[in-house]
Amino acid sequence: MIELKNITKIYHSKKNNVIALNDVSFTLDNKGITFILGKSGSGKSTLLNLLGGLDKPSTGKIIVDGKCIKDFSN
Repeated sequence: MIELKNITKIYHSKKNNVIALNDVSFTLDNKGITFILGKSGSGKSTLLNLLGGLDKPSTGKIIVDGKCIKDFSN
């Protein structure tokens, strides 16, 4: 099971900050297929990068099988 708890991802630049995800929480069971749908710019790729451990959330926790991914080794 994968749990996202209050995930926010902010990209910082010199000109402005972009909030890609804002306080997202949900649970994915180990069964079935999950589809991620949304319009362009809605945060789908950011979400997948976070779930895959390629990026770190600005705030919140991602928990996989009861363990926070911050505790995983490279």
